[in-house]
Amino acid sequence: MAIASQQSLTNEYFTTVKKNKRLFTIPEPYNQYPSVDLSHLWTNFWGAVQVGVRYCTPLEDFVILIDGKDFDGVEQSRAVSGISILIDNTPFGKVFKIVKRAGQTIDASIPIVRRFTTTIFKVQRKLVKEYKGVVSTMSNLRKGNFGEMATDVDLISKGYQDLHVNRISNIDTPTSQGIDHVFKNPETGQYLIVESKYTGSSSLSTLADGTRQMSDDWIVGGDRLFNAIGQDADLYNDIINNGYERILAKAYPDGTVVYRKIGADGYVILGNAGNFTP
Repeated sequence: MAIASQQSLTNEYFTTVKKNKRLFTIPEPYNQYPSVDLSHLWTNFWGAVQVGVRYCTPLEDFVILIDGKDFDGVEQSRAVSGISILIDNTPFGKVFKIVKRAGQTIDASIPIVRRFTTTIFKVQRKLVKEYKGVVSTMSNLRKGNFGEMATDVDLISKGYQDLHVNRISNIDTPTSQGIDHVFKNPETGQYLIVESKYTGSSSLSTLADGTRQMSDDWIVGGDRLFNAIGQDADLYNDIINNGYERILAKAYPDGTVVYRKIGADGYVILGNAGNFTP
């Protein structure tokens, strides 16, 4: 269907649809109509592409492997992305053949690979990606759950063994009392007891009887540690006998986590003495 425009002697503008010869009047002034900004269409289109590529393909992991940053420009672990690509694109049974053939260095990564293939880790990793950047506008419940999942993903990605039995895999999981995380460094044997907080949220609390959250009295009292590890008596005794580090994990909206040491009295250790890098 052909369309043509013309101007009359009275400065009226007409649009002619040649199919049926009908004229439609366009009000003056013809040349002062505001232009249409279509940039939002591109923004929404690119947002949709990012979601599809991020969750349906391993492309973001390839980008991280090359550049060290994700689609949002946030620095990520190349090693973690490499393992994710391996798992997402290789039949499960062949992963360990590849690891075995690669020698002792990669062979030591088998425990990490096993944890990466667990369903709950994949769910947590997907949810952290999905809600990072937008969780700041959500409820305190969702912020808290996001923080716990971000901590799990971060420490497991760095090779720590998760020992706590109740791991969050739903952004709307109801709040529960007790210890959030128990981890072990398989290389050093060091145990970590970790409390996760979303940045800007409430700090460590004090019970009515004066017991400070994350203090030694709080950790062993009320069977909190015993219950957190699934009432495994041998593991409990090993943690108590060998000692543990008390850690506060602060999760940020982009999914990054910053760690600080906590003293035996339940207060965060200030200054350089409180720094902790997993």
